[in-house]
Amino acid sequence: MTELVYGKHPVYHLISAGRRRAIRLHLPKTLEKEEKDLLQLCRTKKIPISLEEPPYQGVAVETEEYPYVPVDSLLGESLVLILDEIQDPQNLGALCRSATLFGVGGVVIPESRAASIGPGACQASVGAVEYLKI
Repeated sequence: MTELVYGKHPVYHLISAGRRRAIRLHLPKTLEKEEKDLLQLCRTKKIPISLEEPPYQGVAVETEEYPYVPVDSLLGESLVLILDEIQDPQNLGALCRSATLFGVGGVVIPESRAASIGPGACQASVGAVEYLKI
């Protein structure tokens, strides 16, 4: 299954981190400087590009679902954030962004009754979820 991540910064970090495969980048026909840098990055990584007028914030990428890690892979981390029943994806993304700032090595979220790492959390984290073990 694929998902659509949108916004210049989340898309840039998703592609830069290389944690999950970018299937296709969607850019507007008229590019700003930041979008030209993103275009060059995608060409370097051989990611297909579609120039169009997307209905979402100008930049989006089709990608694989977020790759969660098993909880036992966090055992060696010195600092882990454990969250319970955070249901708003934007709140989850903001917490992940803050966790990255404070050097947290991983985040634990429940499998049920909680938000998951989807497009909303990616955008709210400004791409930070691409660098965290979750």
